[in-house]
Amino acid sequence: MREIDRSEIFGMRWDDDPDKVAGETLQAVMAAGTCKLFYADNPAAVLGAVERHPGVWNAFAYGTDEWPKVIRRLSVYAKTVFAPWLFARAHRIEAQSRFDHVTAHRWLEWLGAERESTLRGYGRDGSDYFNYAWTKG
Repeated sequence: MREIDRSEIFGMRWDDDPDKVAGETLQAVMAAGTCKLFYADNPAAVLGAVERHPGVWNAFAYGTDEWPKVIRRLSVYAKTVFAPWLFARAHRIEAQSRFDHVTAHRWLEWLGAERESTLRGYGRDGSDYFNYAWTKG
């Protein structure tokens, strides 16, 4: 996992156990029909979403250091396949991103997400996160 992704993900968890993250990601991938992308036989990125309550989903994406090699394909997939699939089930999609994960902020905005708010002290270390959202219509 990329270091910036580790900081962001583990900042919202009770522990820093990458095996738990992998297991939960696998469950989400299988349950929600999310996409995994690979590069040269090595995992590179994962994109997924989990329904938080009826009609509201939380989207996630993270990757390995191979991320730059798949970001174009992942982006096309996110816009042309994943977003329509998800909006057939949701009226709101959210994503939280750590204040210093600037590349994630740019990508979320490129995908059409709106930064709605700053979640002050949201991380377990007290760091701020931004709340992004897409809404149907």
